[in-house]
Formats: sequence, structure tokens, C-alpha cells
Amino acid sequence: MIRLLSTLTNTIGLLLLSQTISANSSNLLFTTNPTAPTSLEIKNKMLKKAGVFDLRFTEEMRYEIENYTIRGKKTTQKIIGRARIYFPIIENYLQAYNLPNELKYITVIESALDPNARSSVGAVGLWQLMPATARRYGLIINSQVDERRDPHKSTQAALKYLTFLHELLGDWTLAAAAYNCGGGGVQKAMRLGKGNDFWAIKAHFPSQTQHYINRLACAVYVMNYYKDYGLQATDTHYLMQFTKVATIYNELSFQQISQALDIPMPIIKKLNPSYKKQIIPDSTAGNYLILPKMKMGSFINYYNNFVVTASSSVIRG
Repeated sequence: MIRLLSTLTNTIGLLLLSQTISANSSNLLFTTNPTAPTSLEIKNKMLKKAGVFDLRFTEEMRYEIENYTIRGKKTTQKIIGRARIYFPIIENYLQAYNLPNELKYITVIESALDPNARSSVGAVGLWQLMPATARRYGLIINSQVDERRDPHKSTQAALKYLTFLHELLGDWTLAAAAYNCGGGGVQKAMRLGKGNDFWAIKAHFPSQTQHYINRLACAVYVMNYYKDYGLQATDTHYLMQFTKVATIYNELSFQQISQALDIPMPIIKKLNPSYKKQIIPDSTAGNYLILPKMKMGSFINYYNNFVVTASSSVIRG
């Protein structure tokens, strides 16, 4: 999907990454730190975690890595903290759909793992889905709900879209590129470049997509080796780290849930960012409610005894 990654630009200054960085200026930055890993060390570590992606080390990436580990250190540590919340959710769906685990890193460069992220062109959520793509894969967007912000439903939609792109293009690196510029954009590059290897036809992609794969490589590297740079996760509330999801059918407000279960309102809001008015509306198909795992049993009892009606369904653990 063609769009500007303005959210990540605003958070860690990745606007700098769209500029062409010369090898000399990048080397100069790194030679000021004698303990910095060498290009070969970075390359070897990155390739260990690349998985299905065909990632290559370029000198430009040295500068981009510094954006994560030095200039954007505070934001990167927030991303690492958010990964504790959202990576387990994403990994569960990747396993259920039998998809490569490495796809989760797309959310790092798309949204900095912020479900409330919004780009200047209207992409929203962890996966920065555009409205048309979201609706194509079954997500609801209206005055009450924007399911692009739901970490469960948006992940399912994004993985269906990525599966489609992979089936269309036959390669996960090209599928990742297509997530940025669209399947048609990749097919055009393949025609012009007369090939299906991203690096061989790279010059025929939009410049944003060329940098997109470099940023993906940096995200894979940094999220696996951030401790080498002295980074650590920003503290994440323990109630948000271990969660369960229930499907409910009756209207229910966050206030009711907070009072019934003694969960702070900010926790409920953060776990359920798709509900615009802090109210889960009635739905015959059912809406997702994400709660701390330790509170789910109590919620099921509360819901079945005090909320459920004769015309709606009870929920079970």
C-alpha cells in the first residue's frame, strides 16, 4: 500500500532515512565509537535473524541503526516495551496461519508498535492499514469503532493481506515491498527489471520502497540485538503484558468493566484502543474485549450473570 510512514518519522526521526547517506559520512559516525560493531558483525547478526527475508547489509544501514540506537534511543526503548505486549499476540496468529515469524517486524517500521498510530494519508494501527484494505479484509470502521486499532483483528487482516501478496509475487521480500508500494508497484518493477529478485530490480522501485526494505533489515537487527547497545525495554504495566480476548455481544462501557473488575480505566483504554467512545457496542457478530489474563475469569462471571440477555450468547473461558 502506497503511503508515507509519517508516524515513525515523527517518533524517531526516520525522515533522515529517506535521504541518501554516503558511505563516508556513515563510516565517520561509527568510527567515533571504537566499540561499535563492524559492518561484518552487523551483517552476520542480521542474516541470522533474517529468516524468509532476503536482507542485505548496506553502508546506509549503519546510519539508520544509529537512528534506533543513539538518536532515537528513548523511542526505541518504548518500541521494545510495546513488543512485550504485541509481539506475543502477533506471534500467536503467525503460528496459527503457518506464516513466517519474521513478518512481525513489519509493525516496527510501520507504526513503532503503536496501535493508535495514524499516518498523514489515513493509515491506522499497528499494521498501518488504509481504510479500503481494512474493509476488504473484514474490519469495521465507523463512528464507534476502528478495528484497525484492534491488535487481534488488525493482525488477522494484515496477515491475510500479506498472504495474498506472497501468493501473488512468490517471495516474502517482494511481499514486504508490496506492503509498502502495492502489488501493482512490485509487478511493474519486476517487468521493468526483468526479474523477481528485489536487489536485482531495486532501482525500479519507488525510493520510499527501496528504503523500506533497508528499514526492515534494521528493525530485524535492532529488535534482536538492542542489548548490545545498552538499550532496554521501557517499563510496561504488568496488567498489559499477559492478556486474553473474549468475544462479547452486548453493549458494555469501559466504566462498567473498570468498576466491576477493579481495573484502572487507562489500562482498559490501552488494551482496547479500537473503541472510540469507550463503549463496546451491541453486535450480533460479536466484538473483541481484551483484558488482563488474571481478570478474564472474573469478567466472564460478571458478563454471564449481569450483562448477558436472553437473546445473546454467554461467553466461556
